[in-house]
Amino acid sequence: MAFKKEKKSELVRRMEEFTEKASAPWRSHGISYPAIESTSFVVKQLQHQVTNILKMTVEREIVIANMVYVAKALPNFKILLSIPGIADNTAVRLIGELGDS
Repeated sequence: MAFKKEKKSELVRRMEEFTEKASAPWRSHGISYPAIESTSFVVKQLQHQVTNILKMTVEREIVIANMVYVAKALPNFKILLSIPGIADNTAVRLIGELGDS
């Protein structure tokens, strides 16, 4: 499924923005006092887990964007969007949970 070029660039921009915000704590290392060595296994394990979380978050955003693209053809999607407080993300999640029939 192909997204329009502007949709892709918006998704990429959002992912880059999220990654930038999520990596901010790592940049604070120069102003904090370390309790353990940076070469510690615990530090390496934590870095690995944070990296996995960031990757999964980006993958989730891509999956939701694909779901929105597919759901736009469904009449239930338009009905759900007419409810105040429900946007694309919530509408596709509801359709995913409840079905489209």
